[in-house]
Amino acid sequence: STIHRMVNEFSTFAQMPRPIFEIVNINEIIKGSISMNKLANQKLTISSNLDKICKIKLKVDPNLINQALNNLFKNSINAINENKEIIVGEINIKLYKKNNMCYLDFIDNGVGFPVNKEHLLEPYISRSKKGSGLGLAVVKKIMEDHKGSIELKDNNKNGAKVILSFPLSKKLVAYE
Repeated sequence: STIHRMVNEFSTFAQMPRPIFEIVNINEIIKGSISMNKLANQKLTISSNLDKICKIKLKVDPNLINQALNNLFKNSINAINENKEIIVGEINIKLYKKNNMCYLDFIDNGVGFPVNKEHLLEPYISRSKKGSGLGLAVVKKIMEDHKGSIELKDNNKNGAKVILSFPLSKKLVAYE
């Protein structure tokens, strides 16, 4: 039931685990998340630039990053399913480095964000009728725990663009 799901999601949000940081190839974590979502959502087109870029090592908690990615996929898929004007749902993921930061752009062609989109990062605020309002709040908390950030933007065509930013460790950059 909806209430049971919301209680479980609240419990997860209230008991967010402390990050257990490891040095990881972030490309591989993202590729794994893409593969799982391609299998589960075969009608969607999911693309990325991961095969065209060098691997990027970050100090992160892989489980929490997977949770953040899963929440972004869930939101995108819900938004795509609500957009009656599109024929094929598309999610595009771009990973890149700029100015001592690593950025992950998560772009979809769903219904997009409302005008007051910044409120969506607060707990219990949802654009979707099905949503609990915790997905993006959890992503925000995970990014804060990683000394990073989340930014919500409108996609140029239609849909939404979520940008996650992670600080690059100066020690790690020397080993790439």
